Amino acid sequence: MHVVILGSGVVGVASAWYLARAGHQVTVIDRQPAAAMETSAGNAGQISPGYAAPWAAPGVPLKAVKWMFQRHAPLAIRLDGSSFQLEWMW
Repeated sequence: MHVVILGSGVVGVASAWYLARAGHQVTVIDRQPAAAMETSAGNAGQISPGYAAPWAAPGVPLKAVKWMFQRHAPLAIRLDGSSFQLEWMW
């Protein structure tokens, strides 16, 4: 089977590799000149429900208040005034 994959990011390239390994003919198409130049290039998401590193370091809660007013802070909290958000923070 010939499979065409749109996008050469992490998911596209991994899918192409597994499909080719399974015996399929694979073509990867991307608008960029090299692989992983869009979403995969700058992805830095983290989900850590049991341990949030920024909050665990000493002194960070006080720094976080200052960070709320910086555009490119390492920790971003956008206050919306909801009681749920305030309960989560304290």
